[in-house]
Amino acid sequence: MAVQYNCLRKTGILVIDKAPYEEFEKSCKSVVECGGQYQEISPEELERRYPGVMSLPVGHRIYMENDAGTLKADKALISLREQIKCFGGLIQDEEKVQHIFPGEIVTIRTNKRTYKTKHLIVTAGAWTSDLLKPLGMNLPLSVERISVCYWKERVPGSSKKLPVFIDYSQDMYGLPCSEYSGLMKVCEHSGVKITHPDKRDATFNQTKDLNFICDYVRENLPGLESKPAIVESCMYTLTPDSDFVIDTLPRYPNIAFGAGFSGHGFKMAPVVGRILGELVFGDKLSYDITSLSAKRFAKYSDSSKL
Repeated sequence: MAVQYNCLRKTGILVIDKAPYEEFEKSCKSVVECGGQYQEISPEELERRYPGVMSLPVGHRIYMENDAGTLKADKALISLREQIKCFGGLIQDEEKVQHIFPGEIVTIRTNKRTYKTKHLIVTAGAWTSDLLKPLGMNLPLSVERISVCYWKERVPGSSKKLPVFIDYSQDMYGLPCSEYSGLMKVCEHSGVKITHPDKRDATFNQTKDLNFICDYVRENLPGLESKPAIVESCMYTLTPDSDFVIDTLPRYPNIAFGAGFSGHGFKMAPVVGRILGELVFGDKLSYDITSLSAKRFAKYSDSSKL
């Protein structure tokens, strides 16, 4: 039996937007539909609750939801690996998939060996197009390099009082940081398009992105230093509508894929995994995923190859 980990850190969340408040209203509706509760507060009330930590202009709408939190990614991944092993799975690290040959029996060739299987699930992130395009599934995926910024607190421990926040008005988010003591993570939820994920670390000018984030921190988060202490990077794989694509290949339903998680897929991994398993084995789906079908991108696929 795998070791049990506490992967959830309950922090609450602040959701922020400015007129016309479209994302704010959609978010409120989603909370209610899921049986949750929220409390709308004013910018003045925000400053009273978190003095010297966060400040927003008049006219912004804000709500607080107490039941939200963050996942401890390192613990979640360790738990996943242990669960895979517990159920008899193998983890083959540092092994690159080079080609997939579809059929009743699927053949997967890597840089080390060849595998054969009756069912295959592809969740290759930014490399999805490399594997699916030769099979005729030409998804309209784009890859962005995201600047992940960590900011030093002016008063040690002050940011730990602040919930996670999402500011739709500026496409920004922030959360208390467990990776680096005395720092808070604040990032823009978008980045710079790159031509291929293998080139994510190629030299490029990130000054424009960082200037925008620095301006936001300076104006809205007075409890943080105005320049990031650490800047790292990650990648988003995006669809045109920022929704996931979860489906099977039309001619080969024994090959399922999930992609285009657009920077908000990690927390959805358990339910996405369940759906992909149901898809590839032809079981009844636990959820309606019609809106996530690749058919919405039909004009991008070369069906003659399927």
